[in-house]
Amino acid sequence: MQLIIEHDLPEELILPINYNRILQSIIYHGIKIFPEYSEYVHDTGYSYGERQYRVFTFSLLKGKYRIEETENPTGYYTS
Repeated sequence: MQLIIEHDLPEELILPINYNRILQSIIYHGIKIFPEYSEYVHDTGYSYGERQYRVFTFSLLKGKYRIEETENPTGYYTS
């Protein structure tokens, strides 16, 4: 299954290069309206045989962006 999320933000969004954890956190926060499912997905995940699978994998974000080089180069800007 693929979920595509589009957004328009009133301000510039600044994310670190390793933004997957932030996106995952936002999704978990959003599905807390289904407490049992949210807990199951976060704590257990799905299994097949002896393998355990987590629910989320991410592609690269798409759209306009810039990487700002600073002394601590961890920023990702998108608009």
